[in-house]
Amino acid sequence: MRTIKFWNGNKSQIRGRYEPEIISAVLQATAADYGAYSLEVDNTDYPVALDESDIFINGTDVIVTVAGNEKFANRDKIVVPIALDKGLLGYRALLCCKPNAAKFSSVTSLTELREHKVGVPSTWVDAELFRHNGLSVVEEGSLDDHFERLQRDRFDFSSLGMNEVEAILEQFSASECSVVIVPDVMLYCPLILVFYVHPEQQELAERIKAGLDKIASNGEWSRLYDAYYGDIITGLSLSTRRTIHLLCPDQAPWMKAFQPTVLA
Repeated sequence: MRTIKFWNGNKSQIRGRYEPEIISAVLQATAADYGAYSLEVDNTDYPVALDESDIFINGTDVIVTVAGNEKFANRDKIVVPIALDKGLLGYRALLCCKPNAAKFSSVTSLTELREHKVGVPSTWVDAELFRHNGLSVVEEGSLDDHFERLQRDRFDFSSLGMNEVEAILEQFSASECSVVIVPDVMLYCPLILVFYVHPEQQELAERIKAGLDKIASNGEWSRLYDAYYGDIITGLSLSTRRTIHLLCPDQAPWMKAFQPTVLA
């Protein structure tokens, strides 16, 4: 029986639950064609970017990350070019302290947004995205203390994917926290969650691609996706929010052609 090691660290609780279910469904759907397996989920967090970028050197077979993640730019890997979140991560909520919500809710352009400092936890790929768009970035700390830093005015606002913003806010903010999700507006950039596979595991990459096709066709993927993200899409009113588009750093051709299906 083949043991497949899936690294699942450095992410929010909702992603930490959804992504292992996806890889499990993929492997189960392909068991008849590719053989029995044992899935080992590694939830180790790596606060140092270099440790994360060495994940395949240290024995991991597969991970989920943002396509084009700079931490893996100089690392060999196999990319399975299928968006596991249907592009939902690219829709970004703004977060600020409650007294500033009206001010940020009225922002209509990237130019206006550049007047404010954005906070990003250390090692997150978001920092490069915001710098690429001319914003002043305060990159420091961890997600654990991120909202505390926001309330201490280390920066003016934060931005998290709509796929995880409510879960993260609930997970890490205290009950008396004054941080809120800004209404009426959101950012968009084609940030896509994909599988990265160990560079020597070509068969595993092929298995994952085949498994994703199978669970897409039999409805299992839609069931999982709706269970985790269906209420988020409607509850945060994505279809009615004003969208400020961000420019993305250099992307692979398939990423440039990607069209999100979240709001379709």
